[in-house]
Amino acid sequence: MLSAFPLSPFRLLMSSHAKPAAPAMTYSAAGVGWAVLAVGIFTLIFTSGKLAGGQVPALQIMAMRYLGAFLTLAIWWLARGAQVASLRTQRPGRHVLRAFTGAAGTTAAMFAATHLPLASASALGLLDGLFTLALAVLLLHERPPLRLWLASLLCLAGALGVVVAQAGLPSAQGGSLAPVLVAVMGALFIACESLLLKTLSRSESSFTVLWYVNLIAAVLLLSVAALNWTPMSAGMTAAFLALGPLSLVAMLCNLRAFRLCDAAVIGPLRYTWIVFGLVFGWLLFGERPSAGALAGAAVVIAGGVWIARLRRPR
Repeated sequence: MLSAFPLSPFRLLMSSHAKPAAPAMTYSAAGVGWAVLAVGIFTLIFTSGKLAGGQVPALQIMAMRYLGAFLTLAIWWLARGAQVASLRTQRPGRHVLRAFTGAAGTTAAMFAATHLPLASASALGLLDGLFTLALAVLLLHERPPLRLWLASLLCLAGALGVVVAQAGLPSAQGGSLAPVLVAVMGALFIACESLLLKTLSRSESSFTVLWYVNLIAAVLLLSVAALNWTPMSAGMTAAFLALGPLSLVAMLCNLRAFRLCDAAVIGPLRYTWIVFGLVFGWLLFGERPSAGALAGAAVVIAGGVWIARLRRPR
């Protein structure tokens, strides 16, 4: 049914341009480490809206982040001789789709982090791990073993434990459920981006992947944000632009992780968002974790360690 829509994201993901996944799952402890590092960096980026006190819209912050990343890449490209060949791509449509899903997902995550307790926003955002695992099976035909499913469920159980221990069922500050719904939609968008990144990592260079996602997302978000632009101080502008180079580090970590592991392995590792959310919430905003939240975080970490210790079936 999904393949009936020729221009849909699902059609692109399942198109013949993508190589079929190998029958055996691909594991790498190093890949797991790169993925967790990326999650930690992105969690810090998503807290920037809350650090700004909600004075600047999430969409504008993300536009500045993508612009900062693209300017960094452009400077590096010019310094390396501005070789046009390095910008050639075999998958222009997939780059556009990845930029859209990535921009939508990250903007939604920042909006949620600004309007929800950080641990709750992180918990809802990490649903993308579950979405990624399910979509990897459905669309990329990956075959995760039972151990991976069990480890993923362990991470999910720990994440839910953190949410309940911290604030009960996720709810917004002020009583509106809109941030909750936005966070769930953002998780779905980020899961779709993860699958697109996996397919792009098979044929495109790291520079090409980074160049197009940041260029397209910067143009897209700046065009929309300009309609309701909030004036910023020079210091705040510089800080938001600096998120760009930081995000490039996280993107490179993700690329490395996806080249070493299947999407079904990387997806559940997003549950470590909840651990980073607890740490940053405590250090930056005084949101002290309860004993139950710490226990839930320990369960998430245990699930992540289990995934890291998985081996390719013999």
